[in-house]
Amino acid sequence: MGAPAIPVDAAMDGDPVMRKVGLFTIALAGTLAFATSSAWAFGDVCHGPMSAKGHKEHDRHAAMASAIRHWQHAASHKYGSKFANWYYSGDRTISCSWDAPGRHFTCGATARPCGRR
Repeated sequence: MGAPAIPVDAAMDGDPVMRKVGLFTIALAGTLAFATSSAWAFGDVCHGPMSAKGHKEHDRHAAMASAIRHWQHAASHKYGSKFANWYYSGDRTISCSWDAPGRHFTCGATARPCGRR
């Protein structure tokens, strides 16, 4: 049999540091829950993650832009134009690498296409 449960208020009584830590933890958990579910909370539709690879470029920023354009094209082709906005998508990541001689960047973009209902 485990130890008896202690109410949260009783555990934090008399210790202002513990009370602040407890309140911070509750606030942080609420913020994370809202941030991870905000698209659903506002009635948006989000699909599963999809990825696209951009062209080789001499400049990292150009390689990133190429990957985003390819992702937008793929999202539009699969789900329609309202799901092709990279900046409205969820869980966005871009990863880049050099080619073997170190002259070109290639980037890949991954995100969850989201659109308004």
